[in-house]
Amino acid sequence: MKNKLSEKLSEIEKAKNKRTDPKKQLIITIISALCIGALMSAWYIITDDKLYLAGCVLAPAVVICYAVYAYFKEKRQDKKAGKDSREFIDGSKYGSREWKTSYSRYREKHSFEDVSSRRMDNDLKRRYRTRGNFGLLALGLFLIGGAVITIVFPVEGSSPVISVCGIIIGGAVAYLGSYYFFAVPVRKFLKSREDLRELEGSYQKGRMLSLGDNGINLGGRYVIIYKKDKVYAVDNSRIQSVTRKMERVKKYEDSLYSGDEYRYYLCVEYNTPEGTASCVNVRLDEFQTEMMMTEFSRKIYTDPGKTGNFSVRTEDDIV
Repeated sequence: MKNKLSEKLSEIEKAKNKRTDPKKQLIITIISALCIGALMSAWYIITDDKLYLAGCVLAPAVVICYAVYAYFKEKRQDKKAGKDSREFIDGSKYGSREWKTSYSRYREKHSFEDVSSRRMDNDLKRRYRTRGNFGLLALGLFLIGGAVITIVFPVEGSSPVISVCGIIIGGAVAYLGSYYFFAVPVRKFLKSREDLRELEGSYQKGRMLSLGDNGINLGGRYVIIYKKDKVYAVDNSRIQSVTRKMERVKKYEDSLYSGDEYRYYLCVEYNTPEGTASCVNVRLDEFQTEMMMTEFSRKIYTDPGKTGNFSVRTEDDIV
């Protein structure tokens, strides 16, 4: 388990190192703006056009001002993020009156999801049948159909090579769309399991939350997590810890800081039947993670015989 966490931290550190230092990026932007201004000034000397004179002064000035603004904005947000991280880790964030009020309002409007079907497989498959996946499938079939028509009924200027490329591209897009729309990850998961009856019973009585391509079902015996490419089932007795993690993702436009996005995850660490340590995480929103953390904590006390002795804690990652 420690090796996996060390590898994750190593990957985060590498990502940080690849990112350009804000101060270095500011200097590069200022130098680039001054060079552009110098080139425009040279053009003014050649053409004696006053429009270029205004441009060689205004354009670099605007770029430099925006770069300085973005630099100090990033510094302010870094300072604020440091404070948020400390509050997240020590738990004071979730004890504040402001957060409790926001959470209470959220819970008034949102509850755990109902399992829409009587069968686990149908409910999981339904969650993969999204408009986006159907759109990919339809687009791929459209490209294939259009390419086939140009081959069967060629028009002047059409090329068989382009038509063949259209079929190949359309086939790839259609395959991608059909892979998810027909829930192939669910089918693979069901074929690999021999305890479907126990999984079914646990899933039907479980607490369900989802966000986009991710979802988690905390049942009496199993935690079932589905992600875009795979479905996982973890026996509650094998769980070692449940961790809430916050990830700060900085956004850049043209190498200049433009804002932040905070992502929240639940990371379930467990021992496999073979005895090796493993971990699976599911992305939820801030309030959903709190709802599920509360359920995990409750399960420890209400059903200790089936859950084993695992810990529920918080960690913070900044990317």
